[in-house]
Amino acid sequence: MYFDKIYRTNRNLFTLVLVFAFNSIVFANEENLGSYAKVVLTEKSRALLAFKNPVEIESKKIYQTNIDGLKFYAKEISPSRNRVYGLFNKKILQRGESILLIGVFDKKKDDNIGKLRGSVFYSVSFGSFKETIGNASAESSQNSPFTLGASLNYKMNNLFSISSSAYFSKLNSAMTENLGAGDDGNSVDIPWEYGLTSYLEYSGLN
Repeated sequence: MYFDKIYRTNRNLFTLVLVFAFNSIVFANEENLGSYAKVVLTEKSRALLAFKNPVEIESKKIYQTNIDGLKFYAKEISPSRNRVYGLFNKKILQRGESILLIGVFDKKKDDNIGKLRGSVFYSVSFGSFKETIGNASAESSQNSPFTLGASLNYKMNNLFSISSSAYFSKLNSAMTENLGAGDDGNSVDIPWEYGLTSYLEYSGLN
């Protein structure tokens, strides 16, 4: 009797392990097909679905579900991409129920989010201008032996990032008037140029 109880207990535990393993395999296979969403609002065939994570989904597209014959037309997607409003081809689901949308997967996380990136830059420029009015002419040149700057970028999320940059530049300028008369050129002393910019970037929806 004692061994019979042990045998029955072990057999029940073995059955539970098999059931758990089978359910895990089925659930894993379903996740490979798509992502689960919860129905948070529903009215007739219209529904608002909530996903746990941001998802890769296209608007104006029909998606199959894990329920035979049930399809979902994605109409509008929230900026956070975890809420989708659309239409089912028939009324089946109730508020609070979950549904698997086949072909809809979690959006890949951007590794740059939350990271500060920086860069430096260097440039050299030269410009020459000539203007003639009647017998008089003027030629000027402006060159920069160097422009040095740096920039920073911080990506807050998939939509917004902050960028800032600063630079300073050395400018040299010379002007020659009445070239036909043989006038000598005159140098113009230009102060150092510097600048600072900062702006908010919006990436939009993919």
